Amino acid sequence: MNEKSWPKISIVTPAFNARQFIEAAIKSVLEQNYPNLEYIIIDGGSTDGTVDIIKKYEKHISHWESNPDRGQTHALNKGFSRATGILRGWLNADEEYLPGTLRCVGGEYSASNDLELIYGNRYFLNLNVDPPVKRLEKIFPILPFSLMFYTGRILCSDATFWTKQVHDALGELDEERYPRYAMDAEWLLRVTGMVHRWKHIAKPLSVFKLHGVNITTEAVNRGLRYNEQIRRAYAKAHGISTFKIFLGWLWYSTRLRIWEKGILGMFTPPRWDTFAYLFLHKYRKNKQKNGFTKKA
Repeated sequence: MNEKSWPKISIVTPAFNARQFIEAAIKSVLEQNYPNLEYIIIDGGSTDGTVDIIKKYEKHISHWESNPDRGQTHALNKGFSRATGILRGWLNADEEYLPGTLRCVGGEYSASNDLELIYGNRYFLNLNVDPPVKRLEKIFPILPFSLMFYTGRILCSDATFWTKQVHDALGELDEERYPRYAMDAEWLLRVTGMVHRWKHIAKPLSVFKLHGVNITTEAVNRGLRYNEQIRRAYAKAHGISTFKIFLGWLWYSTRLRIWEKGILGMFTPPRWDTFAYLFLHKYRKNKQKNGFTKKA
């Protein structure tokens, strides 16, 4: 493909006191060597040296700022308000893109030219155990809305990209209800609920790092509650009954088990703790193996 014909991709990185990780995040974006990149960093007024690291790369960054904000969702909205790319995505300050990710995404979009959503797998790196443990987190390649709505799983925000048209139609991320937690689940449920043309890339595009100070670690149980509330609110707004949700869960969870375990998945009973989480508002305790929370 001609270097000038690559679709413009806008990436937003929200940051606050992320000195430990942000340089790796920035380098993972810039070292993509993507020919039509718009990179925006919105820092919330860091005082730990994060800004000094950003300044090292500022000539390669389309826009950056460091001002107090109201939280991660506000930072993301500020960043996306400046974005001009046909494709959008965000990468948190403690995450990384794998080499070639943006060319892969841009190439998929150019090949079809009508995709609205592109997403892939990622690596999940647990830094809370010694030695760190990494595993591949695969996304079940079914209709992404059904995956999120009926099974309770979500797409990986660091491995998901959508178009400007989708973003403009949906407006901003919901800062009022989700200023700090679960904004990714709420946003991506809205995105998947409106798109008709999507592409799953069956390889890892990014690395998510679990560590002792990141928002995701401190919000596991709160995130479960928020995710359930998000799904319920969406169902109410779109007239989806609890019975339909139950049937969808039964069908898609069975398909999910078959995809993960092969023919044995047909004879594996559903996880009733997931049922309790989705329908009875009961949240399971984290069961960990090799430092990872056991999947539902």
